[in-house]
Amino acid sequence: MHSGSPSIDQMLADTESVIARRYKSLRSVVLMQDGNLLCACDYHNKSTTTSAGSSVDASNSIAPIHSVTKSVVALLVGQLVDRSLIEVEQPIVELLPAYKQVFNKNADIAQVTLHQLLSMTPGLLWRNARAGLEPMVGRMMQQSDWVAFALSLPVKQSQAGQFQYNSAVSHLLSAVIEAHSGQRTVNFAAEHLFTPLGIDEYTWEADSNGVTIGGWGLSLSPRAMARIGQLCIDHGACNGKQLVSAQWIKRMWTPYSEAHSLHAQTQPSSYPVARYGYQWWIRGDEQLPLYCAEGLGGQSIYCLPKHGAVIVTRCDYPGRRTSLWPLFEEHWLPAVTAAHNESAR
Repeated sequence: MHSGSPSIDQMLADTESVIARRYKSLRSVVLMQDGNLLCACDYHNKSTTTSAGSSVDASNSIAPIHSVTKSVVALLVGQLVDRSLIEVEQPIVELLPAYKQVFNKNADIAQVTLHQLLSMTPGLLWRNARAGLEPMVGRMMQQSDWVAFALSLPVKQSQAGQFQYNSAVSHLLSAVIEAHSGQRTVNFAAEHLFTPLGIDEYTWEADSNGVTIGGWGLSLSPRAMARIGQLCIDHGACNGKQLVSAQWIKRMWTPYSEAHSLHAQTQPSSYPVARYGYQWWIRGDEQLPLYCAEGLGGQSIYCLPKHGAVIVTRCDYPGRRTSLWPLFEEHWLPAVTAAHNESAR
């Protein structure tokens, strides 16, 4: 099959045996550039779709995207900010007034701002473990009210402003969406994001109180993930309609902290410092900015605005996983760079 780009065709040929041999957990890769599908591959059942042909493959089927959910939530928060329903510097006590009794018991968290939640810098007491896992998630899931549990976490003022990966704050963002949109987060997303993007297949889990989970729980297809990445590269516009403001995309992709955590250890070798924006990882540098939505086990959206490119991966999880960064640095990035140069000629 041919993608219409000699560089992409060559990359597909070069990586087929490498992926079959070394990347057994990799299931799907989707590449888009300037809104066009370059390739959609499922390497382990040999189904491949390119711009020159089509077939039914795993890139069209939904599966859990894990913490990529957080990056979708950030877009939904941006839509509320765009409508002036909430502000990034608002304290959470104003954003979640239904939890007044919890704030009375934990006054320190009352002044944590939406900005701090989005950037994971509120200074909440939250433990992280090896491989980026969060043991306190299990405790939260045992509660009858996840939101109240998250709001009850102690605040370490000395750590406020410093990054700490925390799925509880992402769940609070979903609670904020529901409090100010008047809808469940999943329904708000369906109306204002998924349907306009042509995404009609998805599921999204809820907590014990029915609040859509903010830190994980969303299932999408790789092609749907690519559309979300393309929306961000297109400054929040899709088919001539502004779904989220260009200003919000810029704020979302602004680095607010260096991410000194176990998550940063998955850095590609070319970019030794991980940074964090609003629920998105910032992995590149000034010459080649790279914005990433990353989920446990290798679910990812890589956005390369300089090349107009989106690269999406889906992997099996759980199980042992080999880092995909060598594929990105040695094959995918050079291919989309060359394809970009080809189209510019």
